[in-house]
Amino acid sequence: MSYDVQLIQVPVPPKTSFPLDESGAKKLMKDRLKFDEPTVVRELLLKMDGCREGPDKSVDFVGRALSYARFVVKKDLIHVENNCGPKELLKIYGELLKQFPKLLILDLQSHQLHNAASFEQWWSRPL
Repeated sequence: MSYDVQLIQVPVPPKTSFPLDESGAKKLMKDRLKFDEPTVVRELLLKMDGCREGPDKSVDFVGRALSYARFVVKKDLIHVENNCGPKELLKIYGELLKQFPKLLILDLQSHQLHNAASFEQWWSRPL
């Protein structure tokens, strides 16, 4: 079972604390930014270790212990069918963040908006 997320570009006011709950995330996402060239995002993903061409212009990632993710790049988001651990997902996110500094993680299950630190902390909590 996957734990899907979306990577989106959102301007964030100074001193914003993450994660943002669903209502706070919705407010910020009203100002969501588009990727100037989604094909460039896809090319960046394809250059990363473990990534290769997937079906229908997606990008597939295969990591350690058969963890994997599928990235579908759209104009205003990167949808991630996520079946890998947070460390591997955050490694890819970190590389994308270098080119897209306003990139955040939208948790599609809780509808919370995360930066890298809050996402890692959320995954580290006891069940």
